[in-house]
Amino acid sequence: MSDYFNTPELPQQPQPAVRQKVHPVAKIAMILGIVSICSFFCFGYVSGGLAVMLGVIALVIIGEKRGEVIGKKQAITGITLGTIAAVLGGGVALWLSRIEESSDTVERVKTPRELAESRLGSSEFDGVGFGNNDQAAAIATTVGTQMREMRGELFTGDEDGFSLSGHVFRTHCELGEGTAAFIVKVPSLRKYEDEAKDMMADLAWMVSRQALADAGFGEGTEMAVGIKGVILYHQIQTGTLQFEDSEGDEMPGVAEESSLKSVLDRFFPEPEPQPETIDSELDAGGDTSAVTSEPESEVDSEPPSEVGSESQ
Repeated sequence: MSDYFNTPELPQQPQPAVRQKVHPVAKIAMILGIVSICSFFCFGYVSGGLAVMLGVIALVIIGEKRGEVIGKKQAITGITLGTIAAVLGGGVALWLSRIEESSDTVERVKTPRELAESRLGSSEFDGVGFGNNDQAAAIATTVGTQMREMRGELFTGDEDGFSLSGHVFRTHCELGEGTAAFIVKVPSLRKYEDEAKDMMADLAWMVSRQALADAGFGEGTEMAVGIKGVILYHQIQTGTLQFEDSEGDEMPGVAEESSLKSVLDRFFPEPEPQPETIDSELDAGGDTSAVTSEPESEVDSEPPSEVGSESQ
């Protein structure tokens, strides 16, 4: 009977395994590590540092919650990739900073022509006329003032709208021994038609020619007159100062026309190196009796000047 009532034991069903989740901090550390290694050249040291920090935090959390969460592999991956990216990114940043420092140290010195052009376009300098001495600045002011007056008479509607220069013809005059060069910055030159630009160039030549004649410069003085906009030159005319018009000359004295600013360089010579001073000879223990200095010319000895200001 006992065997009759004894029931066989049923086999136990296997319990479903509990699926462990990867901790989200470990996931984020791994993703940041991958991103940082792919973009180490662009602030990779920042994302790499974050990946290392989050990876360490994930390892601590996983260690405290044993069996509840996983993600050790992901955290270690993030730490490894983040470390590599941080080292590479830091090296790139250091290299770029060294290049910037060296470029600042060996910054190219501007030529006299480039300095003149920068003064015409800079808001740090007030006035209409600039030059390498007071006479040159006064002549440049005359040219710039007359250019604006004649522009108002010959051209219509060109002062409408906004202009960075306030519709002022800022002009630089560079006087040398038997030479005179003018750079005239024409407001809103880019808006002119080509024919109007050519007329403006001829006008600048005639006004500059008359200003030199009024200042007492002799016939045959080498001249260069260039008109430019914000950046580019439209036309540079070179030739000689003539008081009387020659038969058949469209523009008296003009020999060549060009748009290359390099033709102005010979009118803007580099300043000659200063002679050694007596103090340097004394420091070296030399004989000061032989120290002489040649007097500089009026043009080279005086600093760039500016004359005349016009309300913007």
